[in-house]
Amino acid sequence: MIDKLYKEFAEYYAKIASDRNYKDHLDIILESYEPEHQCHTLLELFAGQALHSINASKRNSIDVWAIDSSAELRQVALVNGFKNQGQYLVGHLPEAILDYVGKVKFDCIICLSLSIAHLNKKSVYELLYNIKEVLNEKGKVFIEVDDIRAIMEYLQSGAPISYYEVQDTNGDHIKYAWPSNKMKFNHYSHTAEVPVKVIIESTTGTESMEFISEENMYGADDILFIADLLGYNGRILSKEDQWAKAFENTVVIELSHN
Repeated sequence: MIDKLYKEFAEYYAKIASDRNYKDHLDIILESYEPEHQCHTLLELFAGQALHSINASKRNSIDVWAIDSSAELRQVALVNGFKNQGQYLVGHLPEAILDYVGKVKFDCIICLSLSIAHLNKKSVYELLYNIKEVLNEKGKVFIEVDDIRAIMEYLQSGAPISYYEVQDTNGDHIKYAWPSNKMKFNHYSHTAEVPVKVIIESTTGTESMEFISEENMYGADDILFIADLLGYNGRILSKEDQWAKAFENTVVIELSHN
């Protein structure tokens, strides 16, 4: 399963997942705060190598925290600049966030890079329920989900396989396809088994690895419906051009206290 990529091949996953503009993501998120209620505490969920957090920590006024289930990716984050190792928690969501109850309140909680897909609907409900315990009164939650239209167009086009390439600083050439074959959907939900293939070309030869990622494909309405049940205010940010441009081919929603 895909956990093997996050754990045994964490350094390769970190390189694969580093091809987005994390600084631009953070810029537009922080610019959404009112001057009198700026972001001073930030929590990144499913943080991985924590590139959003690391960018945030370069802004001296922001205290940064992170959660991920992979101790190996946490180590990658620490090597790459995550400053306070005591504020990167290794644990499983949604329950891990409860570790912060009574200790810290967050102005900003981010769940980006389609990470919400790791959770089934019951766990999404529990996560949003738990977040209310650690979210400041004027705090905001930012969640990135699938663009349903883009997925439908991809499937209707025959789900073509595209390989993306990353050049390692050590000279290794990494190619990956996500998905690398047809996805298998559950009969009763939008849960899919997504094949993933990673090819590493180095001076010592070529290594190929294949994994299966189990993903729950949520649209913005799915998350907003659950959030509404829990009393959040919610809105789709990607209806605005600057958000659609910053998060191309995905949708970002914002949740706040009602």
